[in-house]
Amino acid sequence: MPRFDVDSITIDPDDFVSKCTDHEIEELLNEIRRTSSEIYDDFIDGDINERIQEQENGMDNPRSESHRVFNNNLIALKMGYYSVSKEDADIIAIIAKKYGAL
Repeated sequence: MPRFDVDSITIDPDDFVSKCTDHEIEELLNEIRRTSSEIYDDFIDGDINERIQEQENGMDNPRSESHRVFNNNLIALKMGYYSVSKEDADIIAIIAKKYGAL
């Protein structure tokens, strides 16, 4: 993967990751794991590890096309956390509560 000066990048990391295919995410993970810098420790321990666990547990194996779309929508929502408006977050909370979220 290419290296860039961090100060010159204007791409939101959530936007970048949400546009990646599973193969590209795996490549990104391998690059992050390869890097020995402590900068990435929180990133590796957070959302990315959850996504790996979901894939390993088979939760990303949709039973239908609508199930696949639903899963992709949930992943996009999760990856876009910092970009979601207050109004959208309230709507998401209402939907989540309807299905048992606290």
